[in-house]
Amino acid sequence: TSDNSSNSSSNNSKSGSHTHKLQMLDVISQAQREFLQRESLSGAFDCLLTGLLSLTQSELGFIGEVMHQPDTNEMYLQIHSRASLETMAAADPSVQQFFAQQQQQQDQDNTFNLYNLDSLFGHCLRTKQPIISNDVSS
Repeated sequence: TSDNSSNSSSNNSKSGSHTHKLQMLDVISQAQREFLQRESLSGAFDCLLTGLLSLTQSELGFIGEVMHQPDTNEMYLQIHSRASLETMAAADPSVQQFFAQQQQQQDQDNTFNLYNLDSLFGHCLRTKQPIISNDVSS
């Protein structure tokens, strides 16, 4: 019977992994549909972020792109989509305050650039290492 129980748990694991992959494909499909129907890159990024936050059971997140300034080759982060300021304030007021200050520089297409990399984001960019934390303030 131990062989049957290990096969059963292995099948459940494969089934869960398969379900998760289907959910990820659905999120990508929704984002593509948003872009193709509305021709809105920011709408597609927002759709993608919403789905990814749901899949990962995360409260906060953003989708960004590492860019380089043409004249100095200095790195900066262009954020295309992020959690709402209200969500950020509920999770951590300092994160909400940071993005509220940065939002003043927001472009027409809802992207904004982070040039000051003396932050948690900048540390990740410079070291090319992720930081995963359930306690944003620490």
